[in-house]
Amino acid sequence: MRRIILSIIFLGGFYGFSQTEKSLTMDPSYTKKVFYSFENGEVGSMRNDNWDIAFAVYTTQTAAIRINGGFGAELYQYTGGDTAEWANLDTAGLNTLTNWTRNRDDQSAYEPSAFEAQATGHPNYGWGEYNNITHNVVGTKLFVVKTVAGDYKKVWIKEQKAIGNTITIKVANLDNTGEYTKTIDKSVGSKNYLYFNLATEAVMDNEPSNQTYDIVFTKYEGLAGPTSYYPLTGVVLNRGVGAAEMRDVPVADADLTQANFVDDIDVIGSDWKSFNMTSFQWELPDSLSYFVEDLAGNIWHLWFTDWEGSTTGNLMFMQNKVVSASAKKVNSNRNFKIYPNPAVGFVQLDFSTEVLNAFESIAIVDVTGRTVFESFQLQNIQNQPISTTNFDKGLYFVQLKGTETITQKLVVK
Repeated sequence: MRRIILSIIFLGGFYGFSQTEKSLTMDPSYTKKVFYSFENGEVGSMRNDNWDIAFAVYTTQTAAIRINGGFGAELYQYTGGDTAEWANLDTAGLNTLTNWTRNRDDQSAYEPSAFEAQATGHPNYGWGEYNNITHNVVGTKLFVVKTVAGDYKKVWIKEQKAIGNTITIKVANLDNTGEYTKTIDKSVGSKNYLYFNLATEAVMDNEPSNQTYDIVFTKYEGLAGPTSYYPLTGVVLNRGVGAAEMRDVPVADADLTQANFVDDIDVIGSDWKSFNMTSFQWELPDSLSYFVEDLAGNIWHLWFTDWEGSTTGNLMFMQNKVVSASAKKVNSNRNFKIYPNPAVGFVQLDFSTEVLNAFESIAIVDVTGRTVFESFQLQNIQNQPISTTNFDKGLYFVQLKGTETITQKLVVK
C-alpha cells in the first residue's frame, strides 16, 4: 500500500458525514466504462468495446500493454521462434498451444500486463528487451491477437523509445495483407492508458485525468473460480487508491479499525453481486461493504444496493465519508520510515536528520482521533521498537508535529 502524507481532520468519529445514495449506468451489455470520484461523482466515461489493446502512459518507465479481455480480446505469444518469423507466422498450433502461450493481464495489479506476462525481470519486459545504451525497449517477441471483432491479427511491438516517449507497433493479417507500422505518441499528460483498435488503426485518448477519479466501473477479464477466466463486470481502483473489504460483516457493523487496506486493484472487483439460477435474479449480500481511501486521502464507506444486469447496466450504491483528510505534499527528505508496516507486536520509526531538527513530537492516533502513543523525544525513539501489543487491530496515523504536521498511515495486525 502506498504511503501518503496527510493532514488529518477528524469530524465526528467514523460516521460524522451523511450517507448518500448514488446511481450510474454502464449502458446495456456494459459497453461504457465509467470513471468515478467519491467527492465529485462521475467525471468521465468512454465506450469500452471498440479497442483491442491499451498502452500504459501513467509513467515513462512502464512497458505495460493490456488487452480488452472483457470484450473477448485474446493474446497469444509465439514461442517457436523470434521476430525473423514475422512473414511466416500463422495460427498453426494455436489451439493446442504448441509453440504458443496464452497471456493474460494481471487481475490484481496494473502490471504485469498481458504483453509482459512472460517477462523474466529487467532488462526483459516480456515483449522486448531494454537497451542500456539507448534506454529503449526493443521488441523481441511476436504475438497473435484475437480482436474484439473476432479477427486474428499478428502483432510485433517493435520499439518503445525513451526520447520522445513513443511506441511503434507492426500489425498484419495472418496472410500478410493489411500490414502497417504505426508510431504512437505516449505523451498525453496525466492519463492511465491510450486505447488502440488493431483493425482501424484508431488511437483513442478517451480517459479523464487520472488525478480526477478514484474508481472505475468496467468490464474486464478475471478469475471467476480457482482457474476459470471469464468476462467480469465490476470496479477496479485507480492507481494510488487503496481499499479494504469487509465481508460477512453487516454494513452497519463495519468497523474501520478492523480494515486491512491494500492497493490490489480488484479489492472491490465483481463479486459483490451474484446471479441466482433458481429465481433468475441478481442478488446483493447484506453483509459486504468496503472502505476506500481516495486520492485525496479521505476514507469512504461503500456498499451496493442495486444491480440490474446487462439489460440496462444500471446500478446503485451508498457512500459515506468516514474520515476526512486534506492531502499535503512535503519534501521527501522530510519524510520518515515506518517498519514493519503492517506491524505485528511492534513498530520502528526512522527519521531523517531534517525531521529530527524540524519536529518536536510524534503521536500515533487511531481513526477516531484518540492518541495511543506520544513522545517528545524523537532522538530517543529513533529505530527503537514501539510496542503495539496493546493497540487494537486496524488503521492508525503516525503524526510528526512541529510548525506543521506530517502524517503517515500505520496498520496494526
